[in-house]
Amino acid sequence: MYEVRVIALPLLILVSLLLAARSTTVSESAIESFSVTPTASPLPAETTLLVTGDVMLGRFVNMQAVRKNDFFWPWQNMADLVSAADLAFINLESPIIKSCPVTAEGMKFCGDIRHIAAMKQAGVDIASLANNHAENYGVDGFQQTKTLLNEQGIATVGTGSLVVQEVRGTRFGFLGYNDVETQWQHAVTKADPGLIQKDIIEAKQAAAVVAVMFHWGGEYHERPTQRQQELAYAAIDAGADLVLGNHPHWVQTTEEYNGKLIVYSHGNFIFDQNWSRKTSEGIVGKYTFTGSELTGVEFVPVIIEHNAQPRVADEEEKGSILSVVERAQ
Repeated sequence: MYEVRVIALPLLILVSLLLAARSTTVSESAIESFSVTPTASPLPAETTLLVTGDVMLGRFVNMQAVRKNDFFWPWQNMADLVSAADLAFINLESPIIKSCPVTAEGMKFCGDIRHIAAMKQAGVDIASLANNHAENYGVDGFQQTKTLLNEQGIATVGTGSLVVQEVRGTRFGFLGYNDVETQWQHAVTKADPGLIQKDIIEAKQAAAVVAVMFHWGGEYHERPTQRQQELAYAAIDAGADLVLGNHPHWVQTTEEYNGKLIVYSHGNFIFDQNWSRKTSEGIVGKYTFTGSELTGVEFVPVIIEHNAQPRVADEEEKGSILSVVERAQ
């Protein structure tokens, strides 16, 4: 079970897993017969997985980056935090294509290809393309995005394949699924419960930890839908170790199910939705694993400024954001 403690340090909630102490008993006869030198068993290595809210590098974000000729600008306040993690996992909610039109309007997103080098510089390791905007420029745009990211060393999920990353001897598997209806969904992996469970069972044979990211739920709600819960429970029942969510553009509540953590929505991270306070908020999740066990969680609240640029929330701002995370289902 998790013991959830809100501590008096700024900007984090620590979820600590209490591990049972292990002891080794040596029989008296063994002590009489042998000279035994006790040795401490090495503890499994720690790995930090960082997960952000939605990253949308199109529309006004893209326009500002192009005008400034600075594609790292959206990341600059948060890059140290992102790059300090062993693995950084995002939802990329805009195709990255050649000859992307520069516009601040519309619901057809795309970003300049120069964003990819900036993402890599900021520390992004894995991007989920399983969302309702990934195919705004068709299957060709989707494939362009995947290829360009992979060429820069950023792995992609939500494309029908499992990504496995090994860190200090522990193998982490990543999957992504879209559950938001859209006219553009030919290459994106759909959130079919049967497929999800099949994929996770197979993933557990390749990785000790399986993290699943969903694009799901209704926009602008603090609580998950029944459908979100059903998908999350199905994933955990199949063996998922951590369930992660995005799309609502608001931070949503969290839940523990069968000893596993569900974070229904991290809110926004890089997005041009400064028209309201809640769409300008998000959390960055820092998930610490000791070996294959989730032993710590920190939520870092962020505020988006200039319709593009997140920063760490100040003391006054963070309270309302974290209150949603702490709220019971």
